[in-house]
Amino acid sequence: VTKRTVMDSDHSPSSLVDTCIEFICNSFSCFVQRVSDNSGNEDATQRFVSTCALPARVVEQMLTRLNQLHRIDDYGQLLLRHPGVSGALKRIRLLGSYASGNAILSEIDSFSSLTEVNLAFCRRLPANCRVLERLLASAHHLLSLKLNFLEGDLAFECLPVFTATKDLDLTGTLLTTDHLANAVKMMHCLESLDVSSTMVTLLGGLRAVSSLSNLRSLGLHDLALSNLEKDGSVRDVQSELVQALRSLKKVTHLDVSNPRFSSDSLVSPESLLNAVLTAPPAVTDIDVSNIASDIILVKELEKSPLLPQLTYVGCVTTAADTASSLVSTQLKTIAPHVQIGSLFCHPEDASHVLRSEYLKRPLL
Repeated sequence: VTKRTVMDSDHSPSSLVDTCIEFICNSFSCFVQRVSDNSGNEDATQRFVSTCALPARVVEQMLTRLNQLHRIDDYGQLLLRHPGVSGALKRIRLLGSYASGNAILSEIDSFSSLTEVNLAFCRRLPANCRVLERLLASAHHLLSLKLNFLEGDLAFECLPVFTATKDLDLTGTLLTTDHLANAVKMMHCLESLDVSSTMVTLLGGLRAVSSLSNLRSLGLHDLALSNLEKDGSVRDVQSELVQALRSLKKVTHLDVSNPRFSSDSLVSPESLLNAVLTAPPAVTDIDVSNIASDIILVKELEKSPLLPQLTYVGCVTTAADTASSLVSTQLKTIAPHVQIGSLFCHPEDASHVLRSEYLKRPLL
């Protein structure tokens, strides 16, 4: 096995290590799969998992394989209890509706070196799992925190403790505008933030993040746009919207697609599109899908001061699920340097307009 591994690699140390890890994890997957087919060998698998000396990087990969095999709750906890793992494990990723992750969460507060936690589509997590509260012991080390489409009480009041986090993604959760406003007061290191498909309002979200001086990527897909404040008074949303967008001094990636206009809204789709394509000073990649008609979008793009600096425009139509042919044709003439399509791809939403990372990572 070692000879074949060396021959197949490019002989660099990192490649050799990665290849060996891949072999170990493939062997482990086959072992667990065979045990699954022969229920009498469950004890043998538990002995194997609990006694092997496994580096943290191997454990990370094995957790991924367990997730793929739908066995994360059977053996995940055993893996995480390995001597040395709690102090060395840096990443935990659980993606898929079949993973409840209870075994992982029961151990997660003991990890002193975690830098990334990614839990997505774990529909089977209990409604009162309070994930953020369980992560508090590792909060000061987390650089990336992604909790996508998790239901129930995630303990959002704990967010301000995650002061070192640079990448925060709470897509599809019950996050509110108040939660977000409270969190960003302390999360000054944020460079990437996605609150798409949450209970945050579009204007409320923009107000909240205006103080984040390091923010470079902002996801506001599928948020409500309302003019009414809690006291019921009507505000001049248009001017506030422009002012909030201008405060995004360093944001280069902006997703404001598929906004949900309310019956009391004084902001028209054309006005919103105009503000988005005029106010943010540094934007290069923008998704404006499903805001206004193709004709209006072309008109606003033609006169946008951002056009010379834009490199990507997302303009997907929900019905066609593809980039607008009209916009593509027009932009090829007036701005051939701009790429058209859907940079922000979301796996569960028909409009396919969220962050580009979903294009790069498999759900399983």
